[in-house]
Amino acid sequence: MATNEHLSAHVEPEPQPRRAASVQTGASLAAQPPPTPEELLGAGVTFKDAKERWVATFERDYILQMLRRNNGNISHAARHADIDRKYFRKLMKKYDIDAGGDDDEPAE
Repeated sequence: MATNEHLSAHVEPEPQPRRAASVQTGASLAAQPPPTPEELLGAGVTFKDAKERWVATFERDYILQMLRRNNGNISHAARHADIDRKYFRKLMKKYDIDAGGDDDEPAE
């Protein structure tokens, strides 16, 4: 049976929080590979915490990719993601993402 000492030798330190993201368009931006389990897990991290980290990483990367594909247009990105524009904006705010593009709808 593996002990914490055995496991800690194989577990990377917790990843640092990401800075605010800004959408950039162009061919020079390739999607970053998803984090590996070692990057998501730290010593003593519960299943729930690891899952929350993975979901947060997925949501952030997905929103950024949709905005890139739609040249920063929030309404178009939300439509292509098949989610409500207000929820899309809520996710952008949650992950401190600035579209830097146009939105079809006026600000509320």
